[in-house]
This record gives sequence, structure tokens and C-alpha cells, in this order.
Amino acid sequence: MSGRRRVLLTAVSVVVTGRMALGCGAQPDGADDPGSQAGAEAEIAETGRFSAVWHGGPHLDVMSPLGTFVRAYVEDAIWAYSTWDTEELSRSVIEASAFDIEGQLESQAPSGRPPEFGGALDYHVAEESGSAERTQVTVCRTNPRLGSRDAGSDEGFVSRADGQPPAVHPSLLVVSQEGSAPPAANAGTENVPPREAFGEWRALRFEYSPRREERVEAQRKCNELLGLPAEYPDSPATYTTVPSMPEVAPSPGWPVGSAAAGDF
Repeated sequence: MSGRRRVLLTAVSVVVTGRMALGCGAQPDGADDPGSQAGAEAEIAETGRFSAVWHGGPHLDVMSPLGTFVRAYVEDAIWAYSTWDTEELSRSVIEASAFDIEGQLESQAPSGRPPEFGGALDYHVAEESGSAERTQVTVCRTNPRLGSRDAGSDEGFVSRADGQPPAVHPSLLVVSQEGSAPPAANAGTENVPPREAFGEWRALRFEYSPRREERVEAQRKCNELLGLPAEYPDSPATYTTVPSMPEVAPSPGWPVGSAAAGDF
């Protein structure tokens, strides 16, 4: 990150700006939120990152060792892919990747400056399949607490209007569970995963936005999990401009005092 250190999230009440991942959505009725901090307002500096709110479900225990790895890898990788900046890939994610994730990001990144984002992302796991040697996880990211504005603009954030349908974006992660496992029951108030959250496990593949048939199938699984129509996210939406977007505390978050994965 060119010597920059990502600012960690603290649980106090204020609304601020952070560059955010693309995609927004709504929490489905009856979703099991594993953390008690979801929805609490929080502070994050302009150079900080968005909060990740993980929801429990039938496919993955987010507090298990696999849940720890999936949360840590997906949060860090999607932060970098959202800014389209290889310098935002943490050293821990690069080392935990059994493929050239930097080259992959560079090949997919568009030209030009990305917009600024404010808000938070919700994550749901729609599938866990395979074996310990090759476990595939389908992750769905959604959030209504998200808005964007052009870089340098002070006109507020453009976001879907209240009550409008969310956008749902699937990602695919394939994990090899060889070697020392990540720790279980990782939770706290910090917004950046610690280095030890990865253990010795490795990501064999990560697709920020799957293509063609894989995307259709991943989208179907996400929509089914969230109780959305099969044709979603093609539903029309109305957009509105708001002065600022609320930040929420991460859930389950990461322990205090651990070395941040984003530190070099």
C-alpha cells in the first residue's frame, strides 16, 4: 500500500467517507447476524475502509476456521478490487494466494479514477462445496447502506432510494485447507483482519465477478438464499442523493491488538 497504513474502525457515532466496494442491497428477513455490533454507527477516517457485516446461514459458520479465512480473504480482496488498486492488496492476501492475484486485478481494473464510496457491505454465503483440499465458497455481497460520488465532488452520495430493491453481487473463492488452520471465533471491534486470520491455508482461486455460466449459477444461488426473483438484479431502481452515508461497526469484526493484515 505504498507505506500507507489502513485506518482501523472504532465504534463511535459519526458519519464519514471511505472508498467502498461496488454493490448494494438489503438484509433479508430472518437473516441471522452473528455479531451484536451490526447497525451500530461508527467512525472511520477518509483513508479507512468500509465495514463488513457477515450474516450467518446454513452454508458456512463464519466463526469457524474456514469462516475466519473466508472473511479475512474476501474483505481484503474485495476492498482492493473495489478501488481497482493492487497497492490496496494486503501482504497477507498476496501471500495467501496460490495464484497471481496482483496480475489478475491489474488485468481487470478499468482505467481512470474510481469514485469515492461511503457506507458498509453485507455478506452472505450461498454455498460451501467440495473437500478440504478444494473448498468452493459462493459469497454474496449486498447492502442498502452504500453510496458513491465522483472523486473530488462535494455534492453528496448517490444511492438507491429507500425501499428500492438491492443489487446482489456474487464472488467465488476456492480454498485449500492444508497446513495450520486459522483461529476460530475471531471477533472484535477492528475493521481489518489480522495476519494470523489466514493461517497456512491458501486461496486457489478468487473471482471478484464470475463470468458467463459461473456468474449465472452463482447469481441464482445468491438470489435463492436471499429470497429474490430469479431474474434479479435486473429490477429497476430509483436513485437519490444524500449528503453522507452512515458507517456501521464491523460484524463479527476482528480482535483488538493483532497485527493488521494491511500493514507492511
